[in-house]
Amino acid sequence: MSSKESEKASQRNLSDEVATHVSLAGIRLSKLNVELFNAAPDGPIRSVNQIENTVFSRARRLFVYELSYRTNTSDKNDIPVYQISFTLNVSFSVQLDTELSDEQLIAFGGHGVVDIAHPYARELLHSLTVRMSMPALVLEVLAMSLVKNEAKRRDR
Repeated sequence: MSSKESEKASQRNLSDEVATHVSLAGIRLSKLNVELFNAAPDGPIRSVNQIENTVFSRARRLFVYELSYRTNTSDKNDIPVYQISFTLNVSFSVQLDTELSDEQLIAFGGHGVVDIAHPYARELLHSLTVRMSMPALVLEVLAMSLVKNEAKRRDR
């Protein structure tokens, strides 16, 4: 196993450990921007999807992750079709007898939180594209392929 694979496995293990000590408190859509540039694209439409930013903050026994998604699409002639960006706030409560380190919360933000939020992001993108009378956009099942950065802590 390479050092990169070993680090990824270590981060996944930390994330899995956190998941046993938290409960999902809520998922909220906090930002949404949709721009349709070309209502009659020359198909097929290609999309580039990514999670650009994952930030977490603590407030006593509650912590919140902000996941910022971006989707850019173009047609077969590389003409932009639409762009969608949104942020999901995913909040968790921590069991009373548990203390979690920043390292654990960063690992959880890069793995567990992305896994939990991904079905919501998939549904939102699918619904928005259909409402724009575009072919339905279906994100891949594996969310980790979208992650651009590691989770970071935001001090309040």
